Amino acid sequence: MQSKLFKLPIYGSIMMEHMWNMISALLDNNIEFRILCHKESVSFEPELSSRITDTMGDMVLFDISNYSFESAMLTEEEFQFGAGFGSENIGTTVIVPILAIAQIFVGEIPIALNFTPQDEEEIEKVDIVEKKSDSSMEALLSNPNNQHLLKKRKR
Repeated sequence: MQSKLFKLPIYGSIMMEHMWNMISALLDNNIEFRILCHKESVSFEPELSSRITDTMGDMVLFDISNYSFESAMLTEEEFQFGAGFGSENIGTTVIVPILAIAQIFVGEIPIALNFTPQDEEEIEKVDIVEKKSDSSMEALLSNPNNQHLLKKRKR
């Protein structure tokens, strides 16, 4: 059963930043990598024929090396790169929303995992109030149930 955490919008925000930072660090440090993506969220420009896309499973693994690495571009919400497909090596630009990346690998080692649901209906519609506290003590004291954890505190 999928955890409720993965369906929260805050989880998606955290994962978006994390996956973006991981890809950015790999690109900045010239480290080739692979990404495992949810196929339904990936697009190709120009579009690939169904003869090629039908051979892909629900999850597709892309090697970001050589030309794909050299052509890679990271935007605020998408990762794109050039790639060749099929025996004819048909060239296209692969466009992947960052949250559609389920895993990032360096070699065979997974270095980042993302469990954000791809079906937007699964993501809970909750209002999250972001409140930054100046200190961990302030955060602790903001909950009245935590008063018993304190010894003696002067006010």
